[in-house]
Amino acid sequence: MESVRVSATTGMATRPRFSVVVPAYEAETTLGETLDAILAQTFTDWECVVVDDGSPDDTLSIATGYAQRDPRFRVVHQSNQGTAGAYNAGVFSAVGDFVVLCSADDILLPEHLSRMSAFIDSEGGYDIYSSSGYYWWPGDYREVPDGLDEGREIHSLELSDVIRKCFYSVGATYRRELHADVGGYRPGVFGEDYVFWL
Repeated sequence: MESVRVSATTGMATRPRFSVVVPAYEAETTLGETLDAILAQTFTDWECVVVDDGSPDDTLSIATGYAQRDPRFRVVHQSNQGTAGAYNAGVFSAVGDFVVLCSADDILLPEHLSRMSAFIDSEGGYDIYSSSGYYWWPGDYREVPDGLDEGREIHSLELSDVIRKCFYSVGATYRRELHADVGGYRPGVFGEDYVFWL
């Protein structure tokens, strides 16, 4: 079932701008915090597709609880197929214009979707948008990964840049149709997101 909304003013079906896809396997200890962060986004035109990848723990019930409380959350349940299979299932179920990657132990800061939307509007014509990010350690210590500059200005990457090093992919955003164009995420490989970008 597609997650489309009907505009109160026009009566026409609308799609969310963003589909946040969250693959989740044995994520009962982190999933709630991840979904709370999505719920706290200041930009509200989103859906979140949580893919329970055959978890033997309470991952499915946690995701289902969010879907029962907020219709922007949807849950896909499948037998375990690995991260690539979970990402593919989530994107196949997504209806937003852009897909946003968010693992079940990642946190999107409250302004992430708002800033990403403004970024896309100001820098139109691209298929993939990304941002910097942190490793967020206990005690609220944040570390910028090697090769990223927190204050770096907007710039484009050439293929040679991506070949040298995968850019930070938490919250990376791409046009949904790109998934089909490149054949989705490749199962059975390490770093399926990196392979997808390449």
